[in-house]
Amino acid sequence: MGTIYDTCVLINYERLGTEIENLAPIKEGELTGVSVVSIAELLHGAHRADGEERKQERLAFVDKVCTTFTVFDYDMAAAKTCAEIWSSTAQRGISVGVNDMIIAATALSRGYSVLTLNKKDFENIEGLSVTILDSDI
Repeated sequence: MGTIYDTCVLINYERLGTEIENLAPIKEGELTGVSVVSIAELLHGAHRADGEERKQERLAFVDKVCTTFTVFDYDMAAAKTCAEIWSSTAQRGISVGVNDMIIAATALSRGYSVLTLNKKDFENIEGLSVTILDSDI
């Protein structure tokens, strides 16, 4: 099994000044990755930066993320899993953001867990293994 890092974890590392390429997997030998949706969210933040210098810093961070982690596309297996998540949560009257559903579906369709800071974003997704990271890391 591997771990997909949620966007909020990556943003936290950036804010703390952590060198992203030095991140080790949570467990020795474990595969790690990010969803292409997280890359879009990070790029969105870069383009909304308050100044050109900050924008370039954020874009450089996104580049480091893309070279450090495997970036998983939103493929047909993830789309099918996302539809199941969407249906299941809707039937139970639970609202989950589309981006979080796609990140969860990307993980589930590959047998990966999700590492996040926000338990509430993923706790209602059946079958998903979620690890909550301490925000000071």
